[in-house]
Amino acid sequence: QYSLRLGIISDKDRVYLNDSLIGSTGNFGTGKPEAYDKIRIYEIPDGLLEPKNNEILILVENYFEYEAG
Repeated sequence: QYSLRLGIISDKDRVYLNDSLIGSTGNFGTGKPEAYDKIRIYEIPDGLLEPKNNEILILVENYFEYEAG
């Protein structure tokens, strides 16, 4: 089994692997800090990894204007 551990993100995130959502932390659009102090470890479901090329997309909604992660 594989997992993806992200570094520091200064608030909310959504993580996609090969166009499939594998994890998220916080609720986008709330305008309040919710997840700046969370550890993000997302399991990668069986069969989602391709043998050669894989694409990871991380969407971030920052709370502080000067940093996002």
